[in-house]
Amino acid sequence: MENDQLKDFITERYTSAEDQRDITNDLLDLCLHKNSRDNMSAILVSLENPPDTDQTKVNDFKKIDENIKSDMKEYLGQGDVQRPTIDQVVGHFDEKEYIKNADEIGGVPASLAKRGFITRSYESTIANNKLHS
Repeated sequence: MENDQLKDFITERYTSAEDQRDITNDLLDLCLHKNSRDNMSAILVSLENPPDTDQTKVNDFKKIDENIKSDMKEYLGQGDVQRPTIDQVVGHFDEKEYIKNADEIGGVPASLAKRGFITRSYESTIANNKLHS
């Protein structure tokens, strides 16, 4: 990511993240999904006067996450003999209206910015299904 893209992404996430740890997690997820394979680490140092949290953005972000979790359970629970690959799952969620119509997150399309969350939700749902089988 270019420095300006990084600044925009972090500034936007400051306003829409409930917990600052989510900012670095989302940043590293985004870098992975942009095919970065270098050693990656991120430390977020909050100095005086960080951007204020916008509760509307926080709620919008949480709603997208809730929709992904709910839809993931439904999508993986369709009884298909073969479990979809993560690429198929990401493609499925890229077509969801709540992802396609979501605001960009720091200049990054929501479909790309949410890939880390989609991946974690996929893995969590698979693990929970195995526990309850």
